[in-house]
Amino acid sequence: MAHYANEEVNRQENGGLLYPEQFGQGDDQFRNRARLDVALSGVNSEENLKRYFLQHQYNFFASFSLGRWLENIAQTSSRIPE
Repeated sequence: MAHYANEEVNRQENGGLLYPEQFGQGDDQFRNRARLDVALSGVNSEENLKRYFLQHQYNFFASFSLGRWLENIAQTSSRIPE
């Protein structure tokens, strides 16, 4: 099973309000948020993410039989002289 994801995230950001009282006073000219004075206007941040997932399963003992193995041990131990 395998999985691959590639994401590109672009964000428009600002550095916060220069004058927070513009937002808090309820002045009609600042109801439109685009009119608020902000620090660092026109800033973009980009993030590129890549994710990989690979799952393996190995079966080393596919032909292994516990019963057969125990029989071999029993036969071998019976042949060993005391």
